[in-house]
Amino acid sequence: MSRAFTLVETVIALGVFSFAIVSVLGVMPTALTTIRQSSQCQVGGEIVASMTSELRSNPEVLADGSLGTGFPRYFDERGAVVETASEAIYEVTSDPAAGINFGPRDVAVKIHAARHEHEHLGND
Repeated sequence: MSRAFTLVETVIALGVFSFAIVSVLGVMPTALTTIRQSSQCQVGGEIVASMTSELRSNPEVLADGSLGTGFPRYFDERGAVVETASEAIYEVTSDPAAGINFGPRDVAVKIHAARHEHEHLGND
């Protein structure tokens, strides 16, 4: 009695293995896109929290409603401030009508990554 695999068993095993590998590789682009979008939303949320905190801690800016003086602001993929829109991934704007009642919903972060624009608005 032989204990070796037959040619048919080997071909079937290779077919199953190949199907599994192709299936996993087919899901990779979707997974990578989801990871990138999740990261962008996380950084966008951190930017909203930072900007909200900064504006709330500056009562003289809020008192006269002049929130528009430093806006729009631009940030890179890590959330660091950059000078121009051409090097930015995130563009932050605010609603100057909010005045003293300013909150996270009054800060909007637009993501300009890979030509896919996504709006992230702050939440209370």
